[in-house]
Amino acid sequence: MNDMTTRRFGGFVSAVQDAQKFVRANDASLRCILRIAGGDYGEDLLRETRRIFEEEDMPDVSQLGRLFRAMRVILMEAAHLPGDQLAALRWHGARLSDLSFRLPA
Repeated sequence: MNDMTTRRFGGFVSAVQDAQKFVRANDASLRCILRIAGGDYGEDLLRETRRIFEEEDMPDVSQLGRLFRAMRVILMEAAHLPGDQLAALRWHGARLSDLSFRLPA
């Protein structure tokens, strides 16, 4: 990792990289659980997150932090989901929680 990359993300390089890897690796399941838990709003958050990673050379880490927190809140508030969705909810929620705390507000 070079100095330019470190300056670009304000010291949040590994958090941004981990967040991007998580979204890429779990896109389909994350989209599904966010759709179930948050409807169109959940999907919109994920779509905006993907757009930032795909289109911006220098993602706004604060915006990413806000998006990850919003996705985490949706999953935290989804205790009403059927039992067959709880494992996915908990796994995605735990990962979003971890990543959101590593990104700035």
